[in-house]
Amino acid sequence: MNFKNRWVLGVSIGVCLLLLICVVVPFLREKDLYSRLGHVDTTPLLIQDGDLPAGFIAGDIDEINLDYYKSARAKEQKILAIDGMEVGTVSVYLFASSSEQSEMYTISSQVESQEGIIPYEVTGIGDQSSVFSISGCDLRVVFTRCTATVYIEVYAACDQKEYNFDSLVAHAIRLDESLKSIACY
Repeated sequence: MNFKNRWVLGVSIGVCLLLLICVVVPFLREKDLYSRLGHVDTTPLLIQDGDLPAGFIAGDIDEINLDYYKSARAKEQKILAIDGMEVGTVSVYLFASSSEQSEMYTISSQVESQEGIIPYEVTGIGDQSSVFSISGCDLRVVFTRCTATVYIEVYAACDQKEYNFDSLVAHAIRLDESLKSIACY
């Protein structure tokens, strides 16, 4: 084999290895992670005893079908007032794709109303977090922990005096601790 053929063979092998490392391996890792996340049950984590203040109860749990995020598995549980009216939700998304997770976090943490966002500084929740109020009444926390993105929202917290900022943050911290054992791969 002459020098030119060896050079072409070497470049071809290098390109194949680069494609394998940069494309095939991440693709297979994402498919494997998606499969493993399908066996993770987040149902018992959403709302536990002590997460909700007096006068609130845990509602139904639903599987969330995500057409846009192909690598995500998600569940949502309603937060109900004692009269059965829905006053909020707790959602946990498990992502096999870090780019999809990042996109969802970015979109969810930049929601804005005409009145604007009232941000709250809170540390110690997740890998990254945003805690804010929209219109001064709707309280929301969005955070990530490893493969998970969590979204907790309470609508019109001004009307729900018992469910306040401290209740929301305490729930988020407890949920974050629980996710450490199942969402980190």
